[in-house]
Amino acid sequence: MNLDFLGLLPCALKVPFEASLSNYLEQRKGKMEEKSLHYSVVSNANNELSFFSKLKDMTDFRWLPQMVLAPGFNGFFYKNFMESYKASHFCSVVPFNMNPLWQKYDLLDPQGTYTLLGFNPTVFLIDKTVHKELPTPKRWSHLLNPEYKGKVAIRGHHRPSGETPIEFCEGILLNIFKEHGEEGIEKLGKAVGWSLHPSEMIKLTGSKKNNAPAISAVPYSFAKLAKKDENISILWPEDGAIINPIVLMVKNESEKNLLLEFLLSSHLAKVFSEIGFASIHGEAAEALSENNHYKWLGWDFIYENDLEHLKSYLNKVFFTTYRGESQ
Repeated sequence: MNLDFLGLLPCALKVPFEASLSNYLEQRKGKMEEKSLHYSVVSNANNELSFFSKLKDMTDFRWLPQMVLAPGFNGFFYKNFMESYKASHFCSVVPFNMNPLWQKYDLLDPQGTYTLLGFNPTVFLIDKTVHKELPTPKRWSHLLNPEYKGKVAIRGHHRPSGETPIEFCEGILLNIFKEHGEEGIEKLGKAVGWSLHPSEMIKLTGSKKNNAPAISAVPYSFAKLAKKDENISILWPEDGAIINPIVLMVKNESEKNLLLEFLLSSHLAKVFSEIGFASIHGEAAEALSENNHYKWLGWDFIYENDLEHLKSYLNKVFFTTYRGESQ
């Protein structure tokens, strides 16, 4: 069955997304098209690898759903896909009422292929429970300073056996490399003592363990779940929370239907906002403080680099100095 929509969603988004979509379609039964709408919403963590492995090797686009929503700098951004297929097969879409952040930070794809439907900002979760004298970092570049050696946690994907991480947080690595080169990646490796799932970072925060991270670079959607006290706080970097994109791919021949209507609606924007994501819809503009700043990798960087190979290379450079407990 050829799907109208496939959602490869972060764990925090999957359940509320499904509930909101089901409710949206139920309320609009009278507007349903004659043909049924076929869709699937799955956890990205369990399905991304197989989906993008298939995408990498494909020669025929007919198996792809009409619309795909997926997080991160995934296979849709890899050079082989971008150069071989995207321009003639996909088009960007925007809601009538657009969040002004999209223009302020140039989040609209100038080539009209990708739709950055939302994003998950990465912030600092500061824990002074144990490290009371450690200065608080204000910017991403501060994490590269020697005083943070072994005191920082970032996201890392692990093998099922718990061995060495396969891949560290791509958004952080790519942005640090863009601004500070390989030397910056090496310095970051020295600072990082933990590669964890964000939920693990939250559990360690305030645990009073001597080996707990002093700074966790964590998605805001998780950071706001941590218990706050005089020692625990969320810090929005002065140079901006790193934008981890949630990208919608829409085939050129896709028909306008209730699924696309939902994806561009205030209903989905509300779901994003409640979790802690930013949404392209204008009604979500007030969900995050207007005083917050964001750091976007930029379309020029995306189009000029082979992100598949760059991500792999930066992970290798990072690991040469990574100070995790696995070493």
